[in-house]
Amino acid sequence: HVKQQWQAARWDKDQLLCVSESDHEFEADLFQCYHESAAEDLAQLQDLLGKSEKTPDEHAQCYRCAHGFMGTSRNIGGLEVGRLSMCVRDLCRSCNYQEAVLLMPLLRKEYGHFCTILEEYQAT
Repeated sequence: HVKQQWQAARWDKDQLLCVSESDHEFEADLFQCYHESAAEDLAQLQDLLGKSEKTPDEHAQCYRCAHGFMGTSRNIGGLEVGRLSMCVRDLCRSCNYQEAVLLMPLLRKEYGHFCTILEEYQAT
């Protein structure tokens, strides 16, 4: 019961089912695409946030990476990962990169939890 509550706070399964129409093959494709784009967005975001000076293009790219990660996470029901990536996105928008960097370990941790939830769901 505790595990179900823990998952419910992080994942809106109904959102996934709305997108996938309960097609498990399609869900597997969604998860694969999600993992690929999320890994790319997180790596690029981490690299950009690590730069002490950012060009206007790099500033825009920080925002786009966080926004893309938020959107793809929310699309398949990622509640907490979506919320945290929205915070990072908003911090990037306002050029508050130091605060965004501080949230990245928590965002990566929640991404790991979300991936575990998705893997467990796929195994059913």
